[in-house]
Amino acid sequence: MLGMREPKVAIAYSELALESQGAADSWMAQALEQAKLGLGCTYPNPPVGALIEKEGRIVAQSFHARAGDLHAEAKALLQAGEQALGSTLHVTLEPCNHFGRTPPCTEAIIRAGVKRVIYAENDPNPEVAGQGRLRLQEMGIQVEQASSPESRVILLPFSKRVTRGVPYVIAKMAASLDGRISQKPGVQTALTSPKANRFVHRLRERVDAVVVGSETVLIDNPRLTVRDTGSLIHHQPIRIVLDSRLRTSPQAWVYQEKNAWVVHSIHASKKLCDAFDQAGIQRVVSEKADLLKTLGAFGLTSILVEGGAQVLTYFLHQGWVDELVWLTAPILLGSQGTASVGELACSASFGPGIRADLFPDRLMVFTQGDRKVGSFGISSPHYENGTNRALGDTLKEEITMDSMTWNQTEVFQ
Repeated sequence: MLGMREPKVAIAYSELALESQGAADSWMAQALEQAKLGLGCTYPNPPVGALIEKEGRIVAQSFHARAGDLHAEAKALLQAGEQALGSTLHVTLEPCNHFGRTPPCTEAIIRAGVKRVIYAENDPNPEVAGQGRLRLQEMGIQVEQASSPESRVILLPFSKRVTRGVPYVIAKMAASLDGRISQKPGVQTALTSPKANRFVHRLRERVDAVVVGSETVLIDNPRLTVRDTGSLIHHQPIRIVLDSRLRTSPQAWVYQEKNAWVVHSIHASKKLCDAFDQAGIQRVVSEKADLLKTLGAFGLTSILVEGGAQVLTYFLHQGWVDELVWLTAPILLGSQGTASVGELACSASFGPGIRADLFPDRLMVFTQGDRKVGSFGISSPHYENGTNRALGDTLKEEITMDSMTWNQTEVFQ
């Protein structure tokens, strides 16, 4: 056990998909709530929230909704109008000072006559970091920083992409108490409860893309869409199928709505490629080892890997997983069931995480062991020689399976 923590402080990106735990208790906390409305919608940009306060009351608040749309600060200033004069702007990210698809937010802040700017996080992009703060200070505006664990967590996916060129990876698995994902290979098996399923849909809603392997599509024929989350803003992530030989059918459910991609090898047959082209499905050519770089080149900042076992095993083997989301159902499937993780040639250590009761299922989230929430330094998990059996064979406060270890911190909703 690494000890308890306060439940309102998010330390894992996946935790943002849990149900709200109460009202925000500060101006910046309310700006962070605004930023959360853009989670999963803004790639390649970061989610940002802004709030303008004057004489103790909210004048305006807004969030960045999608790339190409006005930034959060600019939208809030438009709402505020003349009331922005002499106000304080609370924003979750350092205001930009460069031209992109939209003009610099710093100039809009200066023109509006804002007296004071409080921002949560420095821009993690090394090419522009600090420029916004410097420009505002040069124009006589008081600038302060008010960072928090939650503001850093919200920015983790964007930070990873702009510093390493690859998306933030969340791997999700639902398994039985004995670490199995189906009654036997090739058989679709429903494991988790409606409450756990709702959490998964909320998590999908907060990422840029959901990723599965071809075997999952062939066996389960999933839609992978977001449904029944109760959110005010309904976001559908890109659905990505890893299918090197194009074994799946363009008629599968996952391809029937817009924003579905299939990733295949350069060696896939032209006849099968043509079939996907005729169906209007976006094809992405990438070999397995280059997958994350390929997705990063498209601007994706976060992906949710939902299976199956072969895909999860490969991602773990490559050291690509930043967060591991594990749902345990109160059921035993026996040794004939399909193992949730295959054989690994190396092991990965994950650090602090969360545990929540999604009755009757149990949610556990683990983060990379060497990731510090207080910084944007994201590196690969620690590796040791050895092999591992199916995850889920042993469940303890400190979970140890052969040479693979996750440390777990308890948090209850």
